[in-house]
Amino acid sequence: MRVFKRIRQEFDSNRGLTILELVVAVFIFAVAITAVQASFLIGDASYNSSETKMTAMRCARSAMDNLVRELRGSRNFSVTQSTGSVTVAYDKDGEGSLTMTWQDSGAHANQVLKNGTKIIGNNITALSYIDHTIETDPQNAVTIDLTATASMPRGEDIEVTLEEKINLRLL
Repeated sequence: MRVFKRIRQEFDSNRGLTILELVVAVFIFAVAITAVQASFLIGDASYNSSETKMTAMRCARSAMDNLVRELRGSRNFSVTQSTGSVTVAYDKDGEGSLTMTWQDSGAHANQVLKNGTKIIGNNITALSYIDHTIETDPQNAVTIDLTATASMPRGEDIEVTLEEKINLRLL
């Protein structure tokens, strides 16, 4: 109690604050505000990075799910790959002959298109197919390697790569 009484007497006096006390108080306040702002900036950068990674994962998973769904029940599967483009031709019961295309340049760059119009994947920066068909093995299989990219606000790119092996129906 005695301490509070003394502090009260100091503030009740007409003496005021010295310039040195004022400078020290402003300095302490500035350091505290800088620390708070730095923690907000770090938190914001972490949030943006996580959000960008999630966007890339969402694009990759969505595209992979669509590709697997399309190819799992296909027949007469054939792939044409060249630098910067992939075309898959296949037959599907009830839909007839279909194609899926991907290219890294042009009007539909980094998109996977079904029959040239329906977008089944976005932000796909790399796509490849590995055919595992062996003439003596009746199991037809193909592995899809897919890379999706999302850009962070500062221009940094986040890449996510997925790989899935698909067993195709017999020809």
